[in-house]
Amino acid sequence: MNIERSIYTFFLCICLSFVNLAQANPTSSVTPSSGQVGQSFLFRIDIGQELPTNYDTRISFGNGNGGWLQWHVMAENSVRSVYTYSRTFSESGDRKFRYSIFINGDQSGSIPERTLVVKEKPPFYFDNVSSSSPINIDQNFTFKSLWERAANTSAFIVDAKVRYKKRSSSSWTTNTMSYDGSNGIRERFNRTVSFSSAGDYEYQFQASQAKTSSSVRTVSNWTRSFYFTVNEPISNNQPDLTISVFSVSKTQLNISEQFSVSATVKNIGDAATTGRVTINYYIEESPTLSLNNTRVDSDTTPALGINVSDNESETLTAPNTARDYWVYACATGSVPVEKTLVNNCYPATRITVTAPPQPDPEIIRVDSDKETYEVGEIAIFYVPLTHKASEVTMSIMPAVTREDSDTVWYFERIFESVGQKSITFSAKNSQGIITDTFIKTVTVVDSAPQETISIVDKPVSDRISENSFNL
Repeated sequence: MNIERSIYTFFLCICLSFVNLAQANPTSSVTPSSGQVGQSFLFRIDIGQELPTNYDTRISFGNGNGGWLQWHVMAENSVRSVYTYSRTFSESGDRKFRYSIFINGDQSGSIPERTLVVKEKPPFYFDNVSSSSPINIDQNFTFKSLWERAANTSAFIVDAKVRYKKRSSSSWTTNTMSYDGSNGIRERFNRTVSFSSAGDYEYQFQASQAKTSSSVRTVSNWTRSFYFTVNEPISNNQPDLTISVFSVSKTQLNISEQFSVSATVKNIGDAATTGRVTINYYIEESPTLSLNNTRVDSDTTPALGINVSDNESETLTAPNTARDYWVYACATGSVPVEKTLVNNCYPATRITVTAPPQPDPEIIRVDSDKETYEVGEIAIFYVPLTHKASEVTMSIMPAVTREDSDTVWYFERIFESVGQKSITFSAKNSQGIITDTFIKTVTVVDSAPQETISIVDKPVSDRISENSFNL
């Protein structure tokens, strides 16, 4: 009787516990609710009341074949009412899971199973290989994107899109792109569109990745914006500007020397320009013509009708570095579209810029450290000049010579004979031509005679007499 009563009491406690759990109405959540492969998910269940110490909460995941994997004990909070479990998935797909209460290690009821969607990582945008050249209305523009599949996955890119709009608009047009081949893990997609409205456009790319075309897709963010221009169509009635005549006043110039240029601009199209026309002048280090180079000056003309010309001239300044340069002129105008830009510039004219010639040097004077020297004595001469000389020479050689500065030369000379010495100093210009001479006269004398002292020996008797002494 005692045994039967004990068994009854045990089951009654269990039944009362289940009644309390049912009344508690447990709530659960997964963070994030939909994530990617390699991302950590936090499973959380709130029982709503404290569980006894011999109770625990566990979680199990489906094995993908209709069965279930082992139960994992969940971490409890301090009051044993909230339980959590973290899990990272290496495979994408629908992952089923369920919670259950265990009493003394034995399962005792469970919450109905639920499903978590684990997606593949999004593809990596690699490059925009679209052309950046402008097009005209009704011409085709092909959008081209290059994507790279996420690493360490068997998934592939199942969808690629492009969206575009006028930069002034807030409304996007989205198109699906076509697969255009692959190179390893990189896949190409393109979409060709014809535009009927002129303006500046921007566009962006997006792609998805999944294991199969029907499985859950992971969509990338839209890429940054790219831009292109759609121009009005070119008709037969368009202006066409050209520089028909161009000349320079001189082609041999000194550094920073001014010279004049003249240009004739003509509209050879079959429509007038809609506004003023500008003639830009360029000085470049190569003969390559380009409207994108930096102009050095410009002239402006009135609007030009069909076959109307305008003559302009301007004063330019040669660069401050000696070398060859090319001077040319190009015409631009406030016209929507020209027939062609090929003929807007006149062929470049070469100019040669050189450093200006140096003035011829002249000898101001010749200074010496003295006017009279003795034979064998060093004579020093200084020769100041008005301008730099390539060389200054002394007629009596050899001598020690050096250039103390651009306009002062120094000489040393030892004279070995007496007499009046007339020395000619000559200055040469940068071409080695003597441009000035100066004659300096100095006197050379014998060195002063040295005084001679004679010593005469006395007789021995005299020396004894001078040095005698008494014993």
